[in-house]
Amino acid sequence: MRREDREGVTDGPPTLEDALRLPDLEDGELVRTRWDDLATEAPVIDPPVVPWPDSFVSPPTVPTTDPVTEAEPDEGEPTPEPEPDVPEVEAPLSRREAKRRRRELKDLKKVEKLKLRRHRILPRTVIGISTMLLFFGLGVGVAGAVLYAYYDWRLSENEQRVGELSEGLERRLLQANEELNLSSDNAVQAIRREARPLRALLEEERTVGNLTGRLDGSVWFVETLDENGAPAVGSAFVAASDDAQSLLVTSYAAVAAATTEPAPSISVRSGDETLEATLYNWDPEHDLALLVLPRGGLDALPWADDDSLAHLVGERVWAAEGIGGNGVSVSPGSVIDQSGVGIQHTAALNQAFRGGPLVNGRGEVVAIASLGYAPLNYAAGNVSFGVPVQAACERILNCTGDVPGAGADS
Repeated sequence: MRREDREGVTDGPPTLEDALRLPDLEDGELVRTRWDDLATEAPVIDPPVVPWPDSFVSPPTVPTTDPVTEAEPDEGEPTPEPEPDVPEVEAPLSRREAKRRRRELKDLKKVEKLKLRRHRILPRTVIGISTMLLFFGLGVGVAGAVLYAYYDWRLSENEQRVGELSEGLERRLLQANEELNLSSDNAVQAIRREARPLRALLEEERTVGNLTGRLDGSVWFVETLDENGAPAVGSAFVAASDDAQSLLVTSYAAVAAATTEPAPSISVRSGDETLEATLYNWDPEHDLALLVLPRGGLDALPWADDDSLAHLVGERVWAAEGIGGNGVSVSPGSVIDQSGVGIQHTAALNQAFRGGPLVNGRGEVVAIASLGYAPLNYAAGNVSFGVPVQAACERILNCTGDVPGAGADS
């Protein structure tokens, strides 16, 4: 620093500090001279140059010269001395311009950082590239292992679900099959219940067909006269037969006139064959009579055993007569009551059926059809009483042995 004397004289050129230390100078010209010297000797400092990015708009240019052409001085006027060069001071920026420049500088820094980071991330040497590829391969292997484990897990889960679904479907199939069988059985039972009347009718028709075949030749149609000389008819069935003759059971009411004198003849017919029979024994109380036919070799009808005769209520029975389109015709009915004196049945009868057999479905004789048998001493009407077969053995036949024979009493 320069020293100054009291009069303001210095050893060298004045400095800015020297100028600032001269507030007590009275001569203003001397101050201005020193200020001009300082301005002339002061070095010019250029502002720092900042690179301008290409992506932004070019900065506004400041004209270096005054666009206004200075007027040349007149020849007569003295040429003014050129003023010393004063460094141009940049005008202060507005807040918006300053903010824009700060943003541009920030973007430039980001671009530089990205370039630097890219150079840092990507290796440039062989070892670096090999290491990068190694780690990349390891990453791919780990990712593949993870994906394979996930795929295997999902496959196991799917197989387990498929297995459970298969078991469930099999179980449901079995259950549905059982339900279907149960429904089928119930439907069959219901159909059978509903078709029971039809089945009974079909069975009855089949039974009737079988019975007519079994009874043909064993049931005969009886023709004679009553006490008044009017025709009397009935039926008879073969109870026993040998080579010479046959025994036929019939109704006493049908041949009652033959028990008196003069007695009318009794003829029996089966198909195209007609023979004359003789009254051998009778029982008016049970409406039974026994005829002897001079014809052997006939098929005797089997009689029901004691077990079959013990449970007849509710069973189907058929009353047979010896005349019809097929030789024998039957009338179906059911047993509604049973006792020691006879069975009560619903088979429809007329005079042609009296004395004929009342048989079951197997063609076995369970009783003798009658219109006049009244064990309870009243007319039964449409519900007739059948004479028990035991009464025939007790009253008109000798049933010792397997084959009934003619009784001794008359």
